[in-house]
Amino acid sequence: MKNTNMSNKIDFIGIGAPKCGSTWVGKCLEEHPEINFPRVKEVNFFNENFSNFNDGGLYDVNEDKYNEKGWKWYFKQFPTDKLGKIRGEFSVTYLSSKQAPKRIKKHFPDVKILVTLRNPVDMIYSNYWFCKPAIHGSRIGTFKSYIKNHDVLKIALHYQHLKIFYDLFSSKNIHIILLDDLKKKPHEVVKELYRFLDVSEDFNPSILTQKVNSSFVIRSEILRTLAGWIFIILYKILPRSLYNYLRGNPTLFAVYLKLNTKKAKYPPMQAKEAEYLKNYYKEDIKKLEKLIQKDLSGWYK
Repeated sequence: MKNTNMSNKIDFIGIGAPKCGSTWVGKCLEEHPEINFPRVKEVNFFNENFSNFNDGGLYDVNEDKYNEKGWKWYFKQFPTDKLGKIRGEFSVTYLSSKQAPKRIKKHFPDVKILVTLRNPVDMIYSNYWFCKPAIHGSRIGTFKSYIKNHDVLKIALHYQHLKIFYDLFSSKNIHIILLDDLKKKPHEVVKELYRFLDVSEDFNPSILTQKVNSSFVIRSEILRTLAGWIFIILYKILPRSLYNYLRGNPTLFAVYLKLNTKKAKYPPMQAKEAEYLKNYYKEDIKKLEKLIQKDLSGWYK
């Protein structure tokens, strides 16, 4: 691949999980002067939902051939005005993706892997409230009905997903960040992150003591319903590729959230739901504890 501005090497990839501090970590990566990081955190190039990723005919990184959104598109996501010492990205969809681990290993076998994790019970509850204000959030229903869907719960089976990466990559190349530690000792966490990536530990990002991705609630159900009907109409009249682009466009989503959501603390989880989820995740957490060699007893006791 010909590129006069940068090589085709990727030094690190963040893989998830969602609602576990990845946005905070992403800001720490983006601000560091030695790190070349996409301006849009969620590139989502290696997962199976990336519409133009053709695994059968994927071009080699070193070939000067690309499909519409292949390697050329991928490397364009990294700003050319800040080359940095190292380059990488963070997409939380990779951890639970079926295809991403093998695709990443195939093209970047020695890449460093970043992982953000939290108590899966809290993660699922946080994700529920994150989804509720969305345009189609009214369909989600109550949290009780939400957690009856095991496909929803599987996203927080950290051991099940992470074990695949440990099988493919050296444990020395995998760095775990727990949200509990991030909250208690952010300075230490960010220094360990920079040390792992072999960049200067002395840099203090502006986000260091700030909270990102606060909880939100809906302002107007009428506005959300109107937005939902607009997307139904667009679905009927637009080509599917254009519709999918608009529905997944982060800028449009950000505009909607700004117009129709407000910061607010969501209510505490009901005891029955909390106990159900603790039992559901207990064995996975115990296996995760051994895998990453960290004390997670507070998550299941």
